[in-house]
Amino acid sequence: MAYRVELRRKAQHQLDALPANYRERISQAIEDLCINPRPPGVKKLSSDLGWRIRVGEYRVLYTIWDKDSTIVIDGVTRRTTTTYD
Repeated sequence: MAYRVELRRKAQHQLDALPANYRERISQAIEDLCINPRPPGVKKLSSDLGWRIRVGEYRVLYTIWDKDSTIVIDGVTRRTTTTYD
């Protein structure tokens, strides 16, 4: 079953602000979610209904609505790393 993808306005602005090479890779990953909303490497977020996939240095945060066959992209954020000295 194919899912429909919707981008929240905030997510669209975040995607538009990315460098072109990342924007293309992330857009392709989002399109791939239509076919498989839970691809290998996906993580369930512990705090709510959300999921996340990583694409290079970025995370795509999204919600899956199986009943409606809809995926809502909530945000595209740069992955932060914590270093301990």
